[in-house]
Amino acid sequence: MKTRCITLVSVLLIWLPAAIAAAEYHVKQDGTGDFTAIQQAIHAAVEGDEIIVHPGTYYENIEFKGKNIVLRSTDPEDWAAVEAT
Repeated sequence: MKTRCITLVSVLLIWLPAAIAAAEYHVKQDGTGDFTAIQQAIHAAVEGDEIIVHPGTYYENIEFKGKNIVLRSTDPEDWAAVEAT
């Protein structure tokens, strides 16, 4: 019985982190994304989440509150996309 319990706990410790995937939030000013403001998305995000900001001008004071998250444009490799955001 004790061996089965230890095995089950070991399997859960290996499997559980892989099952909890990071969320991806989209910020779009037109309301078709998950949020219309970057700070709203940051408040909802947890460690490891990614916030994708679609083109537009966002007038906000951003505070990450120490969260380990990614904030990026729709295509960080495309200078035109970065500049439009």
